[in-house]
Amino acid sequence: MKRVSLLFTFLVNFTFITSSGQNPVPKIDSLMTTYFRNEVFNGAVLVAKKGEVIYKKAFGYADREWNIMNTVDTKFRIASISKSFTALLILQLAEVC
Repeated sequence: MKRVSLLFTFLVNFTFITSSGQNPVPKIDSLMTTYFRNEVFNGAVLVAKKGEVIYKKAFGYADREWNIMNTVDTKFRIASISKSFTALLILQLAEVC
């Protein structure tokens, strides 16, 4: 349940940041860095606006045992949870557009 509430908090923060009229990149980077430092997020982030990539960065390890860092090209195995997450993001995009 903790992860679900953290995901919800992230989505609310992220939606607020990207919907403001200012340049969202510093705020996105600050948010993601904070989540990473608090051990809430480990992975890669890509944010695009109107088809243009505005933020792309990786955080943490792809493999802690071998000390391999994540990159923006790291391939992740995702489970069925990605379907509902993707659906939520698409609905949010539809609402914003």
